[in-house]
Amino acid sequence: MTRATPLDVQIKTEITDRALALSTFEAVGITYRDLGNECFEIMLGSSRSKLNLKTGSVDVSDVNEADFGRLRQRYAEHKFLAAIREAGATIHHREVSANGDIVITYETD
Repeated sequence: MTRATPLDVQIKTEITDRALALSTFEAVGITYRDLGNECFEIMLGSSRSKLNLKTGSVDVSDVNEADFGRLRQRYAEHKFLAAIREAGATIHHREVSANGDIVITYETD
């Protein structure tokens, strides 16, 4: 009988901003534990994963692709919203289209 060895798979992401990461965790409903040194243990679906904010790397060895995709999509959305707010825009509406696209309506001053 052969024993399976777990894979060690790391994916580089743009998830490097602590405040945006935490707001994304909250928005998506991800539970997390702060490990210190800008690292978090996060629950993606039923899998634990490690996120390193210094490098943007996420251990996805045992993570469902859809859960990981949702995390990346929502982080990108939060990053976009922070940038347009910083530019002085007012966000009016957010919706998800039938095909899954996020549509944000905003107005600049």
